[in-house]
Amino acid sequence: PGQTQNLAFTLKPGLGLKGIVTGPGGEPVSGAKIRLTPTGTGAAPRKDQVNISFDADKITTDDQGEFIADTLEEGSYMLICWHQDYQTLRKNDVRVGHTSDDLQLKLTHGGRIRGHVTDASSGKPLAGARLSATDVADLHKDAVTQEDGTFVLAGLQTGGRPVSVNVTSEGFARLRREVKTEEGREVEESFDLQPTGLVAGRVVNSAGDGIPGARVMAKKCAEGAG
Repeated sequence: PGQTQNLAFTLKPGLGLKGIVTGPGGEPVSGAKIRLTPTGTGAAPRKDQVNISFDADKITTDDQGEFIADTLEEGSYMLICWHQDYQTLRKNDVRVGHTSDDLQLKLTHGGRIRGHVTDASSGKPLAGARLSATDVADLHKDAVTQEDGTFVLAGLQTGGRPVSVNVTSEGFARLRREVKTEEGREVEESFDLQPTGLVAGRVVNSAGDGIPGARVMAKKCAEGAG
C-alpha cells in the first residue's frame, strides 16, 4: 500500500494491409467497413492483440474507396467488407505478411426488398417501424419505414438460403419472415403487424406484500387450449 510500481511496455510495429473497394461498375465505394479476423492455427484471441471490430469503426474506406489496416500481425485472416447499399463480401484466407499485395475488393448490388408495413387491424401505414435482415456472420442490414409505411432493404445476401427479415414497431407484435432474394433484382414484400394487448396487475407474496423487480412473461396459448 502506498507504493508506486513503474511499468514498461514495448510495442512492436504492426503489419499493413492496403486495398480498394469498388462497386459493380468499377466505381469507388466510400464508407465501406472492413473487418479482419484471425483464422487458422493460433487464431485464438491473444492478450497482446486488439481485435478490430465494426463497432469501433477501425477501418473505413475513403472517398476513393481505399483503406489501410496497419495494426495486424503476420498470419491468415477472414476479411468481411460491409456497406449498407451493397452485398457484403467475405474473403477467407487473406494473408498478411511483410510484403502483402494490395487487395482489390469488388462488391455486387445483391438483392433488394421493397414494400410497406401496415397495421393489420386498420390497414393504416406504420411510420418508424424497424426492419432488420440477416447478413454475413453476425451482421445485418436495417431500414426504417417512412411516413407512408414504405421501406427499402438493399445489399442483401443472394444465392443461398432465404434472408430472415424481422419487423418491429412499438405497440405491435414482432413479425419474422423468410424472403428469397436474387442478385440485381427487387422483391416486393409487405408486412402487416398485429397490435399487442396490454396486461396490467400486481405481483404479491403469500402475505399480500408487493414484490418489486418481479419479471412477468406472457405467452400466447394454442387455439382451444384452456
